[in-house]
Amino acid sequence: MAVIGQCPDKLHGKHEKKQDKSIVNGMSDFDKVGTLTDYLEAGLQAYNPGITEDSAIEIFDDYISAGGDVGSFAEVLVEMLIVSGFLKRPQTEALMAQVKQIQESVIKTPEK
Repeated sequence: MAVIGQCPDKLHGKHEKKQDKSIVNGMSDFDKVGTLTDYLEAGLQAYNPGITEDSAIEIFDDYISAGGDVGSFAEVLVEMLIVSGFLKRPQTEALMAQVKQIQESVIKTPEK
């Protein structure tokens, strides 16, 4: 499969510099919208080098507007990061455990 944008390894360095954390350590902040959209932007760069931070935020906003929540977005994001080559499949077991914790900790507003 041909890579359209930068290779994921080069994107790792850029992303780690922006987050000031390693790829894996940064995922401990997946309960923060800014972290999620940063990872989304970085993961999409390999196939869409023109993606911007604003575009990533718009994608996230659309997902939430369609009924999604932070926890489910984190799960989808991890899968997207695997498919894009940003993460390797073996790294994901621990990460998916973190995502599960985030899903369980997301506070949902009770319906009235």
